[in-house]
Amino acid sequence: LKNYSYELSSKILDNPDIILELKEQNKNKLEQLTIEKYSILLTKDPYITRMNFFSKDGPNLLRLQKLDLSGDNILQSRPMLKKVFDTKETFFGFEKGLTGLSYRVILPLFDEKNDFVGAFEIGISVRKIMYSITFFNNIQGVFYETNLDKFITSDSSINPKFIEYLKKFEYEKENKDIIFDNKHLTLQFFNTTSLDGQNLGNFIFFHDLTQYYTDFESTLKKLFLISLTTILAIYLIILYIFNMFYKQ
Repeated sequence: LKNYSYELSSKILDNPDIILELKEQNKNKLEQLTIEKYSILLTKDPYITRMNFFSKDGPNLLRLQKLDLSGDNILQSRPMLKKVFDTKETFFGFEKGLTGLSYRVILPLFDEKNDFVGAFEIGISVRKIMYSITFFNNIQGVFYETNLDKFITSDSSINPKFIEYLKKFEYEKENKDIIFDNKHLTLQFFNTTSLDGQNLGNFIFFHDLTQYYTDFESTLKKLFLISLTTILAIYLIILYIFNMFYKQ
């Protein structure tokens, strides 16, 4: 996601005038230079949830996803964003902002004299991460968002009772094997935390291993029958040989 976000950033920031307008804190001009690019990218990937420009003093100059909301200084409530302003370095990770939780990449921006002029941020929905993992691994999953106390699911076919059952694992870290509704399931947990250590949520991925368990039990039964038959055959052979020697 980090490299993907860099690729998106290059498509937005390919015009040198963007740096100039950010430096001048010209919101209207900055919007004109970027809104069409943002719309095109959003059409190709609806999971791009946030693109923000921050002026060098900290205020959010432009939210491309919410044009009517700007001017607020959120540095104190956004540890990762504040770190970028303090260090003038790129940071990435999960962070909850004013408009929600997402995986964010925040880049410091500089003019031709290498003077810091502000920052640019891209936010990717946690759904993209979840859908990508479940699709390529042929599994299902949910994301429990701590602050909202709700689950985001990878697909609508997941049993609501099972989602309710998963609440007991909302802070779990160790993988678990469970039985639910006569199904053998393995659960894998990936906790997400903010830069300051705050728990943001938990990805829970699960894979139905029922068929594997059934096949394993069937194989064990077959092995048991084969072993039993073999033992009986050996016993009969030994008994036959013994009787032959006894008669002789």
